[in-house]
Amino acid sequence: MPRCLDPLRDKQQDPIVCTCVRCGGEIYDPDEGNVCRRCVSEIRRYDADTIIAILEAVDEENAKWASEDVCTTIHNNLALRFPIYEEV
Repeated sequence: MPRCLDPLRDKQQDPIVCTCVRCGGEIYDPDEGNVCRRCVSEIRRYDADTIIAILEAVDEENAKWASEDVCTTIHNNLALRFPIYEEV
Protein backbone atom coordinates (compact mmCIF):
# COMPACT_ATOMS: atom_id res chain seq x y z
CA MET A 1 0.00 0.00 0.00
CA PRO A 2 1.49 3.38 -0.99
CA ARG A 3 2.40 5.75 1.79
CA CYS A 4 0.86 9.23 1.70
CA LEU A 5 3.25 12.06 2.39
CA ASP A 6 2.28 14.99 4.55
CA PRO A 7 1.34 17.81 2.16
CA LEU A 8 2.55 20.39 4.71
CA ARG A 9 6.05 18.90 5.04
CA ASP A 10 9.11 20.97 4.23
CA LYS A 11 10.23 19.68 0.83
CA GLN A 12 13.83 20.64 1.54
CA GLN A 13 13.89 18.28 4.53
CA ASP A 14 13.47 15.36 2.10
CA PRO A 15 16.69 13.62 1.08
CA ILE A 16 18.32 14.88 -2.11
CA VAL A 17 17.67 12.49 -5.01
CA CYS A 18 20.44 13.90 -7.21
CA THR A 19 22.00 17.15 -8.38
CA CYS A 20 21.28 18.96 -11.63
CA VAL A 21 23.87 18.08 -14.28
CA ARG A 22 23.64 21.61 -15.67
CA CYS A 23 23.79 23.91 -12.63
CA GLY A 24 24.54 21.57 -9.72
CA GLY A 25 21.30 22.45 -7.92
CA GLU A 26 19.63 19.97 -5.59
CA ILE A 27 16.78 17.83 -6.96
CA TYR A 28 14.33 16.35 -4.46
CA ASP A 29 11.74 14.84 -6.82
CA PRO A 30 12.79 11.49 -8.36
CA ASP A 31 10.43 12.07 -11.29
CA GLU A 32 12.20 15.30 -12.23
CA GLY A 33 15.12 13.59 -13.97
CA ASN A 34 18.71 14.84 -13.87
CA VAL A 35 18.01 18.50 -14.76
CA CYS A 36 16.23 20.90 -12.37
CA ARG A 37 13.03 22.72 -13.33
CA ARG A 38 14.76 26.09 -13.63
CA CYS A 39 17.30 24.72 -16.11
CA VAL A 40 14.61 22.90 -18.07
CA SER A 41 12.70 26.16 -18.48
CA GLU A 42 15.89 27.90 -19.68
CA ILE A 43 16.70 25.06 -22.08
CA ARG A 44 13.21 25.07 -23.58
CA ARG A 45 14.06 28.44 -25.11
CA TYR A 46 16.03 26.52 -27.71
CA ASP A 47 14.18 24.60 -30.37
CA ALA A 48 15.29 21.17 -31.52
CA ASP A 49 16.87 22.48 -34.75
CA THR A 50 19.07 24.89 -32.81
CA ILE A 51 20.20 22.18 -30.41
CA ILE A 52 21.07 19.84 -33.26
CA ALA A 53 22.99 22.62 -35.02
CA ILE A 54 24.96 23.34 -31.83
CA LEU A 55 25.82 19.68 -31.28
CA GLU A 56 26.83 19.19 -34.93
CA ALA A 57 29.08 22.28 -34.84
CA VAL A 58 30.76 21.09 -31.65
CA ASP A 59 31.21 17.60 -33.10
CA GLU A 60 32.76 19.04 -36.26
CA GLU A 61 35.24 21.21 -34.34
CA ASN A 62 36.16 18.47 -31.86
CA ALA A 63 36.76 15.98 -34.68
CA LYS A 64 39.65 18.17 -35.87
CA TRP A 65 41.55 17.84 -32.59
CA ALA A 66 40.27 14.90 -30.54
CA SER A 67 39.85 11.15 -30.91
CA GLU A 68 36.45 9.63 -31.66
CA ASP A 69 36.09 8.42 -28.05
CA VAL A 70 36.72 11.90 -26.68
CA CYS A 71 34.32 13.42 -29.23
CA THR A 72 31.61 10.94 -28.24
CA THR A 73 32.10 11.70 -24.53
CA ILE A 74 31.91 15.46 -25.15
CA HIS A 75 28.83 15.04 -27.34
CA ASN A 76 27.03 12.87 -24.76
CA ASN A 77 27.83 15.22 -21.88
CA LEU A 78 26.70 18.23 -23.88
CA ALA A 79 23.51 16.47 -25.02
CA LEU A 80 22.64 15.72 -21.37
CA ARG A 81 22.34 19.44 -20.80
CA PHE A 82 19.58 19.65 -23.40
CA PRO A 83 16.84 17.20 -22.30
CA ILE A 84 14.67 18.32 -25.19
CA TYR A 85 17.29 16.83 -27.54
CA GLU A 86 16.31 13.31 -26.42
CA GLU A 87 12.80 13.94 -27.73
CA VAL A 88 14.05 14.62 -31.28
